[in-house]
Amino acid sequence: MKRFLFLFFFLGPISHPSLVSAQATPTATPDCCQFAQTITGGTGGNFYILGNLSVNNSGTTLCVADNMNNQVQKFLLPGLVPAGVISGLLQPESLAMGGDGFLYVGNYGGYQVNKIDLTSGAVTATMATAGPVMGVVVDSNGDVYASIEDPLVKILVFPFTPPNSYGIPVTLNLYPSASPRGLLKRGNKLFVSDYDNHQILELDQSGPATAYNFSLPQTVVDITYLSYPDQIAMDSLNNLYVACTGNGEVVVLNGNLSPAPSVFSFHHQCSNGSMSPHGVAVDGMGTIYEGANDVFGAGPWEVLKIGPCPLFNFPTPTPSYNGANPPDQGNCFIYPSPARGDQATLSYNMAESGAMELSLWNQNGELSAKITDQKPPGVQITTFAISGLSSGVYFYSVALNYDSGKHARMKTKKFAVIH
Repeated sequence: MKRFLFLFFFLGPISHPSLVSAQATPTATPDCCQFAQTITGGTGGNFYILGNLSVNNSGTTLCVADNMNNQVQKFLLPGLVPAGVISGLLQPESLAMGGDGFLYVGNYGGYQVNKIDLTSGAVTATMATAGPVMGVVVDSNGDVYASIEDPLVKILVFPFTPPNSYGIPVTLNLYPSASPRGLLKRGNKLFVSDYDNHQILELDQSGPATAYNFSLPQTVVDITYLSYPDQIAMDSLNNLYVACTGNGEVVVLNGNLSPAPSVFSFHHQCSNGSMSPHGVAVDGMGTIYEGANDVFGAGPWEVLKIGPCPLFNFPTPTPSYNGANPPDQGNCFIYPSPARGDQATLSYNMAESGAMELSLWNQNGELSAKITDQKPPGVQITTFAISGLSSGVYFYSVALNYDSGKHARMKTKKFAVIH
């Protein structure tokens, strides 16, 4: 019942004079709001009150929290083609894609976070919370952060222990009046949308990640631009996207993730009439996906696709792997093997934008080649020359050096060259 009341009272915030005047200063950039497609449902039927959205790491699938239908609906990108349902959930409100390729679902009902295999839909782990889960995010260590609708507990951190278990949650307390919704983790920075106070908070992590030592929350975006901010997302250029339910807009801000605190400046806002955005996701190339609810609570409930802002300089799209089994996070392969002719291709999966470094050694352990390639997030390929390599077996290692400062190194493999 609480979810329905939440929607019916949206007219109050929208007509509030102080909020309207606060929003009058920025001017939208029309070219940055190219509404390209709208859908009202998929394989699981029409949407019935939407939560958040999330794009998988390879940029091929959009997941939508279909709250009151107790399911997550999946769509293939870029065309938003229905691709199945994950059912049996408890009012899914928030979604996050982990670097491990699993989908993490924060349930408003049931007071829990589910870790779900995106392909099979199987729940592989469940984390119990102290109240309804409003936001969820997973960091590079696999730790799960959940914002809770509770007067005392604000944010819980579930420490990850390989291969698939979670320890006793650690509590991150904000100030008493805070109402955390969307969560975003970028490097050592945790961003929180503070719904009732119309602001975005930043908490900076100090020391080892396992210590969970965070600074006091600092306001980095306030009511000047925001009205009841719900879910948040960030693209590969550190632009921040905020779903503002109070004024029916997705607000986009340029970000400078300085040591502390970060600095954000208004860039543009996209409005969708009487629809109120609750969820927002953005892919590696800047395409926005907005989950919008009708302010009267009667529907329709829509997912809108908004094209990339042409004023943002996103990386130029590169050829991608088109095979049947793309590599997941932490894996890579060279094909064909054995390789013949002038070139071979490496396929790998980037969790974020950054540089891929491929090193090749011959059977004597001598370095034969080193190739570096800058890439956006998702499944990528790099083609390299083998005409200068003698026939034989070679060993190769791949390191991923992300722009955020994180690093990943894959296990050494081998492939053959035949001329």
